[in-house]
Amino acid sequence: MVREQLLAEEVFIQTGASRHVPACRRQAFCEPELFAEWMENCTVLITHGGAGTMVDAVKRGKKTVVVPRLARYGEHVDDH
Repeated sequence: MVREQLLAEEVFIQTGASRHVPACRRQAFCEPELFAEWMENCTVLITHGGAGTMVDAVKRGKKTVVVPRLARYGEHVDDH
């Protein structure tokens, strides 16, 4: 959707250790201050489900989509 320019808003992805290269602004890891700035200014937050991130998003009144990481795909050690 980003590549096809179907989204009107800027997209930023914290990619972590992923080898995938998205067609948008990205950074492997963000310092907490930068992450807080992106969180404050975002319209929608899509997250893997970190408890602290979810609580912060709710406190800020952000629309949040939580996508769990699954062990069967090698994304994490369990399905938390």
